[in-house]
Amino acid sequence: MIPRSYTFFASKNDLHLNGDKYFEKTSEVISLLNSKYGESRTVRLTLPEISLDNSEDFDSDISILSKCYQKALDLNFRWINQPFTISSRALVEPYTLNIISNLITKHEKLFALLNISNLDQVKEGARTYAKINKSLSRSQTLGFNNFRFGIGFNLSEYTPFFPFSYGSNSGFSVALESLDFLKKELSSSNSISELEVRLKEDINKSSKIFSQVGDKFSFPYFGSDWSLAPLPNSDNSVVDFISSFEGNDLGAGGGFLSSISKITALLKSPFSDKDISPVGFNGVMMSVLEDDALAKSFSLRSVTVNDLLLYSSVCGCGLDMVPLSGDTSEISIEKYAEDTASLAFRLNKPLGVRFMSISNLREGQQTSFSHDFVNNSSVIRL
Repeated sequence: MIPRSYTFFASKNDLHLNGDKYFEKTSEVISLLNSKYGESRTVRLTLPEISLDNSEDFDSDISILSKCYQKALDLNFRWINQPFTISSRALVEPYTLNIISNLITKHEKLFALLNISNLDQVKEGARTYAKINKSLSRSQTLGFNNFRFGIGFNLSEYTPFFPFSYGSNSGFSVALESLDFLKKELSSSNSISELEVRLKEDINKSSKIFSQVGDKFSFPYFGSDWSLAPLPNSDNSVVDFISSFEGNDLGAGGGFLSSISKITALLKSPFSDKDISPVGFNGVMMSVLEDDALAKSFSLRSVTVNDLLLYSSVCGCGLDMVPLSGDTSEISIEKYAEDTASLAFRLNKPLGVRFMSISNLREGQQTSFSHDFVNNSSVIRL
């Protein structure tokens, strides 16, 4: 499988005590990964979590973020992710909300995550996400800053996909592109069982290479996420693949949810191999503005946000890359975030929300993004 991303994680101690040594080691690891396995589409860095409740360390943590951001860019990391945590004890101050919004606006390669790990944090987390989302939509006419901001619920550590990524220790994980692999293997396999065997063999082979690279530098390989993820502006549409799997088309009667569920089971079948380390979602990603066919269906209103929420019960990432009109209210964003959280914690699975709120567009108007990871579609009003 093609590597979509080599995603690196840094512990707080490594950055505080010897940041230069950490970045030297990541450079060596990247070089060997490129040599042994191949270059990935992106190389990414996830920084240590920052608590929005710890006022004593907040300013110094933000200062370290800025230094690491520039260092990572100098070393050709494409994107950097900053996860934030909150508690359920108090409201996040407006001052703090503004800092996060300004950080994302100022640093065009910076992603940010609100990481919600238990039900007690959901209400304040959803409120905080909605406020920052609307602030970011006003900071740029095209609304693109919200591409780099999301809220995650019940996430696991070391997810390589941004912005839903966090981790407490230094090491790396890998996002693998399973879509091309499964398209090719599906055409030549006689059964799902045979396809499961081929998928497991390929991931096992990849995992051994990644582990060897990590062992050489005493830099842990945490695992891989081989989610079925789309690639914009290409023929790699997850929706098209699901439709071809059993002939159940999106928005054309029943069966599509069932197909997603079966593909999800296929993707999780390698979990039984003790030599394979899964991280992240390892599911079907229905990301509206990253999938050509899904973006088109969304424009035609043959699929709705409520449909996507339903699919989230059996697929990977939640309400991701959904384009919203500028007159969508904060409270509507907050409520849909709470709905997604309810699914994540009730079903014990990781889910996220990333709404692309665009201040100058009204329902039915078309987005005008120009980016290798983003499609265009018409916006809706929640």
